Amino acid sequence: IRLFNLQDECCCGVLEGHTTYVSDVSGIPNAPWMVVSGGQDRVAKVWDLRVPHEVDDATMHTDGAITCVEGVSEHRIVTADSSSTITIWDTRTWKCIVGLKGHKGCVNSLRTVDGSFDAGDITVSDAGHDSDDVPWLLSGGHDGAFRIEVDAMSKPDCESIHSFTH
Repeated sequence: IRLFNLQDECCCGVLEGHTTYVSDVSGIPNAPWMVVSGGQDRVAKVWDLRVPHEVDDATMHTDGAITCVEGVSEHRIVTADSSSTITIWDTRTWKCIVGLKGHKGCVNSLRTVDGSFDAGDITVSDAGHDSDDVPWLLSGGHDGAFRIEVDAMSKPDCESIHSFTH
């Protein structure tokens, strides 16, 4: 992973550690000095950009390469993989908190939504959630489906509230 200074337009550092190519990199909202990366080596890594070095790593998926990562907080990251699994991880223990299946094939897009918003007929509120919760999880896959999971942290075997196929 190369770090660039956009003001000087030069590479100012390299984060080394993945054994194959990196699929995705994401910042961590409440820890702007940290990023999480995931790769084809089935490993997600958390990096401290102040040093810069690897904070910790874990082999997270045995069935597929990591295709997407999302930093939720210092203590929570979400990964998606080529075997259709979305996993919420506790970065203090590297244990799986919730594993979600639902796509038929590779998950190629993943986003968490925190905060309240109004989108016409749908109003989303995160009242009552702490910073480690994953209240809304949006995902897209090679199966052509777009899925919305609600309160994924509290429902280990939760079903999608909406699944759209195009």
